[in-house]
Amino acid sequence: MLEKHGLEDASIYSGREVVCNLIGSTLEDGHSLNIKKEASPSQKEGVDNFKEDVKSITDKIADIKVEVTIMVGAGQKYQAIEKL
Repeated sequence: MLEKHGLEDASIYSGREVVCNLIGSTLEDGHSLNIKKEASPSQKEGVDNFKEDVKSITDKIADIKVEVTIMVGAGQKYQAIEKL
């Protein structure tokens, strides 16, 4: 899905945390998935489309964190804010 929207260089981290209660007999096994990308303003359409596509997946699964944002760098134009 990242490649489809031109965001294939996003950072993807998958983690697992196993917590054992030494006093009790419970074992918590947690998994997490983090996707992070700071894209340029020229990738805004791909970022917006990716967020829309991935929402249908992330809404159903806990412990998925998606941080795909637009960052304006030196020499790049800011997007005008309309309808204030």
